[in-house]
Amino acid sequence: MLQTILDVAKRVCYEQAELEVMAENKDAIAMYEKLGFKKFGTFPDNMKYADGSYIDSYWMMKKL
Repeated sequence: MLQTILDVAKRVCYEQAELEVMAENKDAIAMYEKLGFKKFGTFPDNMKYADGSYIDSYWMMKKL
């Protein structure tokens, strides 16, 4: 489904796609990398859990 969205975005002249993903979500990161996304930065303590703990997130981008 994400590939379809990326194809449509390219067709309507978007130049890149960006996303944020929790650093510990290895399955999602692997899927995004398989679709051509690359990590371009880390946001330290970017997301907060209900228990008060924090987790880093990655900024990923793909040129379309």
